[in-house]
Amino acid sequence: MNSKRKLTILLGGTAGVLLIFIFLGVIFNLNISNISLNNLGNYMKAGVKNSNSCSSCDIVITSNQNNLTVPSGKTVCIMPGVKITGTITMQNNSTLCNQGQISTGNLVISNGSKIYNYGSLDADGITVNTNGALYNYNDLSIDNDLVLNNNATFENSHKAEIEGNLIVNSGATVNNSGLLEVEDNFIVNSGGTVNNTGQIIVEENLIINGTINNSKEITVEEDLIINSSGSLISPPGGGQGCTSVDGQSTINGCLGCNNLPMGFCDQSSSNGGRPDIINSGASIGNAIEYCNPSFNCGAPLPKGVQLSAKYENNELQFVWTPISSAMAYNLEYDKSPQFNNPSIINSFSAQENKYSTKPKSDMNGKVYFRITVATDDGSQITSNVVEINFEDTKADVKFAYKNGQLAPNKCLQSLQIMDLSGRSVYSGKNICEPVALELSKSQIYVIKYVDNNGNSGYKKIKFE
Repeated sequence: MNSKRKLTILLGGTAGVLLIFIFLGVIFNLNISNISLNNLGNYMKAGVKNSNSCSSCDIVITSNQNNLTVPSGKTVCIMPGVKITGTITMQNNSTLCNQGQISTGNLVISNGSKIYNYGSLDADGITVNTNGALYNYNDLSIDNDLVLNNNATFENSHKAEIEGNLIVNSGATVNNSGLLEVEDNFIVNSGGTVNNTGQIIVEENLIINGTINNSKEITVEEDLIINSSGSLISPPGGGQGCTSVDGQSTINGCLGCNNLPMGFCDQSSSNGGRPDIINSGASIGNAIEYCNPSFNCGAPLPKGVQLSAKYENNELQFVWTPISSAMAYNLEYDKSPQFNNPSIINSFSAQENKYSTKPKSDMNGKVYFRITVATDDGSQITSNVVEINFEDTKADVKFAYKNGQLAPNKCLQSLQIMDLSGRSVYSGKNICEPVALELSKSQIYVIKYVDNNGNSGYKKIKFE
């Protein structure tokens, strides 16, 4: 058998010819143009991860190259193991599918052009303009800023590290399902949107003027600022998101204001993990768990009508998530969690989702609340059951003084300490932790306080 026949048999006819063609392209530094991935077989399947936008290449890069222009309307595919350095120019409506290694300077993606990164992409900075898109499915590193402008899209499903700022301007969208690390500031401007189902770490400040839909985890190592047009929520149909802030949190806008469950923990707060500063006009949800280590971050949000309730300042406050099929809502209470003998507090139209009232005279000890919904198909839906223990809310406040620290047994809205002459020794608000004080054990002090349920008290105490 001659050598040509041996080679044809070993390579399998037509498939063998294609492999020889690719091999010659690598050896002689040729570009292979207008070749469908379907015809290239396993050679291409190993790199492109079933992306429809990368299923057909107009130009295939099989050798290392310095500088690259992606022609208008064309799709350029970079093969595994190929290194591209220098300047990359994306012309209008062009597509770059990278399975190799790109190291470039400042990269601009504009006017419908797109980059799909399945290999590694390292850029000095990236700007994505009108209708441009950057999709990262492997490793992305940006030495300076990533800026997203009108109708731009950035999607990260593996690992993206931005050593500068990440700026999301009006009309731009970030979809993160992987690990997104921002070493400087993460700024979401008005009209910008971030959808997070993965993990976001911001090493400096997170500033929100737009919308962040957080279904999993966000960590802010310095300050969080939510301005008046900004919102940070767990999105309907998503997961219950968690946000942890190491620095100061300032809320002027919406934090969980759609009243879906979310976790929040201000690590530096003296108010049980609540935001440091809540300014007038801010909207804080009623389904937020503060610094609760057992809260299941990322768990699917509960379906159906969800009721939350709290008792503060001698007022019951109820919020529930509305459903589209509702005709009317009934708010009920009972002394039994099984609702053997429920009483209706009030009824509401389908458009309403919150209510405040004074407790009724028979509400003492443990009382249970729920929402029942009459739907448009004649069926009835019942919400979760919420318990409020009115005895706990009226429990006496006790103080312990040890090693120079005064500790109340519950959180207080305000605390004032005076000696018998009326001289102020201490005055403070939002007290949840022990307070460092020099108090004489031989002296009697007058303590005035208001707890977090609005109950005020007055005590004369001599600490032994």
